[in-house]
Amino acid sequence: MALAETVVNRVSYNFFWPEPLDPDADHKALLSPSRWKKYRDLFNTLDLDAGISMERGKSVNFWYRTSGLLSVSATYKGFLWSRDEPTPYAAETEAGAVCGNGDCRAFRSIDENWFIYFHST
Repeated sequence: MALAETVVNRVSYNFFWPEPLDPDADHKALLSPSRWKKYRDLFNTLDLDAGISMERGKSVNFWYRTSGLLSVSATYKGFLWSRDEPTPYAAETEAGAVCGNGDCRAFRSIDENWFIYFHST
């Protein structure tokens, strides 16, 4: 379902972002209330605190746990489904994180195309 989205790139329980980000976009035209409800029902079933983000046709990021503020300092943990292996790939997520410019990321494979991730800003 998420890979098929063409006009949104982030869906959360309380908001969604248009693709490309456009504050003047008609949000009701981007994601129908019934489709948004389907996403929210799935978030409840999967216990996803912060929803999903997607790169059209390539990957879906399942935001399982988040803390902090995106623009200041935040930590994210979750699952990634991706057609390609993400980088940096680490045997252990937090211990193997690659950091640069205050941004740390790590991914660990758990199944074909499935990864656990850690991201800290």
